[in-house]
Amino acid sequence: MCALCETLLTYSGSTTSLRCHLRASHPGDYRKVEETSSNAPSTPSRSDVGARPSRLRKRDTPSNQFETDSDLSEVLVKMNALELLLSKQLLPKKDAKSDVWNFFGFKTDPDDESKILDHSKVVCALCETLLPFSGNTTNLRSHLQTRHGTGPSKLRKRKTPSSRSKTESDLSVKVSVKMDASPVSELLRSKHLLSKKKPKSDVWNFFGFKTDPDDETKVLNRCEVVCALCEILLPYSGNTTNLRCHLITRHPGDYTEVQGTLSNAPSTPCSDVGAGPSKLRERKTLSSQSKTDSDLSEVSVEMDALEFLRSKHLLPDKDEKSDIRNFFWFKTDPDDESKILNHSKVMCALCERLVPFSGSTTNLKGHLQSRHPGDYRRIKDTSSIAQSTPSCPDVGAHPSKMRKRKLPSSQSKTDSDLSEVSVNMDALELLRSKHLLSKKKPKSDVWNFFGFKTDPDDETKILDHSEVMCALCEILLPYSGNTTNLRYHLKARHPGEYSEVQGTVSHAPSMPCSDVGAGPSKLRERKTPSSQSKTDSFVIEEDQYEAGSTKAKELTKAVAYHLARDMKPIYTVMESGFVQMLKTFDSRYVLPSRKEFSTTIIPDMYKELCSTTVRPFTESAEAYAMTTDLWMARNMTKFLGITFHAIDDDWDLKTYTIGNMECPPPHSADQIASSLKSILKEWNLTESRLSTVTTDKTPSMVKAVNDLGWGHLPCFGHFLNSVVKAGLETNQVYTTLTRCSKLVDMVRKSSNASLLLTKKQKMLDLPQNELIQAVETRWNSTLNMLTRFVEQQQAICAMLLELEHHELMPSSLELKTVEQLVTLLKPMKDMIEFLSGSDVTISGLFPCLYCLEKNLLKNEADTWALGFVKRAMAEKLGEVYKDRYVEERLHLCSFLDPRLKTMPFVEDRSIVEGVHELVSLTLTKMAEALPFDSPDQQGDDDVSEAPSKTSRITSLFGDMYSSIVTQMNPEAMAKDEVLRYIREPSLTLEEDPLKWWKMNEHRFKLLARAAREYLCIPVTSVPTERLFSTAGDIVSSKRACLKPSHVDHLTFLHDNLE
Repeated sequence: MCALCETLLTYSGSTTSLRCHLRASHPGDYRKVEETSSNAPSTPSRSDVGARPSRLRKRDTPSNQFETDSDLSEVLVKMNALELLLSKQLLPKKDAKSDVWNFFGFKTDPDDESKILDHSKVVCALCETLLPFSGNTTNLRSHLQTRHGTGPSKLRKRKTPSSRSKTESDLSVKVSVKMDASPVSELLRSKHLLSKKKPKSDVWNFFGFKTDPDDETKVLNRCEVVCALCEILLPYSGNTTNLRCHLITRHPGDYTEVQGTLSNAPSTPCSDVGAGPSKLRERKTLSSQSKTDSDLSEVSVEMDALEFLRSKHLLPDKDEKSDIRNFFWFKTDPDDESKILNHSKVMCALCERLVPFSGSTTNLKGHLQSRHPGDYRRIKDTSSIAQSTPSCPDVGAHPSKMRKRKLPSSQSKTDSDLSEVSVNMDALELLRSKHLLSKKKPKSDVWNFFGFKTDPDDETKILDHSEVMCALCEILLPYSGNTTNLRYHLKARHPGEYSEVQGTVSHAPSMPCSDVGAGPSKLRERKTPSSQSKTDSFVIEEDQYEAGSTKAKELTKAVAYHLARDMKPIYTVMESGFVQMLKTFDSRYVLPSRKEFSTTIIPDMYKELCSTTVRPFTESAEAYAMTTDLWMARNMTKFLGITFHAIDDDWDLKTYTIGNMECPPPHSADQIASSLKSILKEWNLTESRLSTVTTDKTPSMVKAVNDLGWGHLPCFGHFLNSVVKAGLETNQVYTTLTRCSKLVDMVRKSSNASLLLTKKQKMLDLPQNELIQAVETRWNSTLNMLTRFVEQQQAICAMLLELEHHELMPSSLELKTVEQLVTLLKPMKDMIEFLSGSDVTISGLFPCLYCLEKNLLKNEADTWALGFVKRAMAEKLGEVYKDRYVEERLHLCSFLDPRLKTMPFVEDRSIVEGVHELVSLTLTKMAEALPFDSPDQQGDDDVSEAPSKTSRITSLFGDMYSSIVTQMNPEAMAKDEVLRYIREPSLTLEEDPLKWWKMNEHRFKLLARAAREYLCIPVTSVPTERLFSTAGDIVSSKRACLKPSHVDHLTFLHDNLE
């Protein structure tokens, strides 16, 4: 047993194996033994007895045992190899003639370890890899070279001349080469890498090829190598330039130690044997070094760019000659990264934007100047600065700091110029650390401390050009084109920086080398050389749309249309998703700021729509009607909404929102009347053209309209709601409705009941619809609840029986009452939906009232509860629409509708005759009030003029005919039109009455004028209610502080934009 490591060794009477163990496992102790081998006494002294094994000396051997120390070394190597093979349970080859067999042996038979299991395969004792053996050691040598870094030259038996004796140091080095695994080989082997065959550069100490997963002795890809230090994959095309630069940028410590021995590297001392990879020296170069450190720096800068751009999966241009190309490479093919995907486009490695490329770098320079001005200025400012040796901090710098350093023979720049570049770079680093963008082409040193905030989605874009941020204290300041307030901020908040900047405006000295890299407080005034004759005219700005261009205006208008029409908040233009969407659609479009949309674009859009569409129509309309109502926003502000209704020249019914103005308290009739008059004045509307105003039954609103002397029509929707509510609140049906409501509530809150109802619906083959709960303020929701109850009554009853909820089980009489309520209320729902449409509705109100009265008549099949409901509804119906003015308007409008002029729904024909007289009287007043042309001028406009020559019939009967025409007074003309209109065939209910009037306007001029005036009247105030719904969506919880003028503009745009 070894006393140092407690390893058991075989002993057969000789110490050869023991010496080999000391040399292999404890080389330090072994060398001490060797040093005392020549002068040790024959007999050890008493002090040596029991001494440490490291002090044991080599026993004297017979003079004929070993002739030289080299022979002893050879024996030691062989014995150590034998120990290695035995430790792996391998049998060595008999009569081996090659040192390769020191590392290979045959596997033994499990039953008999003295027999070889298979003579055609050998095992490597270092890595236990099984290799084929056919009689020669070629593949074995290749395995050692690729896997263990041991070349054939090191395996060869070293013969020395007889005239030269080997020193002990030579023996130590030789044995260590034989016995110790190379540290470089160990490093590559630990990463499962194969070393390069016959390497000529020490760079290969750190790089190897990836192995084939199926055969670790084969290289997977000879075009790529792996760094053993950081395991990064690098391209390899035959030279080690990029490998050397990878060491410079990623592992500068290892590289600088290698580089330091380029010109004066001595032969490797013994202490270096077995040292780590960081201490391996660079191969020796010629005594006359052709490349200077500046050339090496140039290669380092380029290869740093190579590393950075490879991270973007880009390929370089093989023939690139410009520093600009350090930032632009070609995209690679996804299937083969060694191929270029498209030679006509290059990608910027800083922002990953594709830029067209035709062989020239002009547009690439323009991209750098517009998107990355800091990087461009560094390339431009340092293009002619001579710097003999790069400093260590430059190693591994970001690609934005990489430039190709040229060393002209005559240095054109002074130290002050170098200082100026350093100052600019330091200021740029300060702004970048705060995620700020510097100003393009700044003329003042104030901009060393201020920058623009970047867009969160695209850090190359400025978020708001009207605000800048101080990089020292991160305070936002307004910016309108001058730096006065920025200088004042520096003076007030940062006097030290301000005084240094202010003091160096006129006499800034050149900066000493020690100031290079100083903080922003030491930045001095930039110098602009007066002799600069060349400008940056060759740089082309990126082809973004100009702010006033047609395309930019078109896109901005589309965004504003989206905001107004779809009721989107204006801050949508700042949301990252919206900005990214527009950038994807058109990257050249610059989206205006939120403030610009709020203060300029939206108001301009409002003015344009008013002047081009709404105002021309409202001013030219012959007659119009309005609806109006009050509503309250979230911020408790009341608004007065007004809609405008009229028939245009093409007989199309048009509806516009003309006002959504704030109505200050008190909300009395006088205040409402004043607001209505101001609206008419604003839109230049005359009261003489106003036909009727439709409102709800609010007393203040009704009184305001009546005080103004305008015609008033109650909203049929509010009226019908009050009628239905009166019937449903009767005690006879209240219990039934309450039971239905509790039943729905129980099913919606109980998961068991809901699942059981679904199960019963499937069993009874009923639609699997959920039950609907009624809302107190909406009677149509009660109808929906009862309709769904009737549909699912079988499933509901089966569910209640199984759950034993007998208190919710409806009786047969209640079920019948529910069915009759559905039959009664369904026509009323159809009426309100018909009269709330956008077509002509006023003419249908009169027949609807007759139909409603008929439905409320008592029927023998009605239950006693339904009889009470009908009676309550009929009483409420009699209270409304009994005003004489309203009744006349309804009769007149029904007659002017070609579909309903005969009034077949009226059983009392005397009422129809009264309507005819009313129409004749109305037309007579209209004819008297308006100038009316003679019949010969009432014909069609396209009728050709009569010949000037007097015809015979005119000469005979002209006087008689003139007297007949003179006798046609307005009353006779009105009656004549009414009689002719009655004789016309009626239209079907599906036809459009306005189209008929468009075709027959020239035949019934008075009736057509009356139809244009009365058929535009809306029956309900639904248009105003829709306005409220729109405004409620606009004035949301996040926009409750909108100004009333902005609310007016946004609702106007939403309702009136097409």
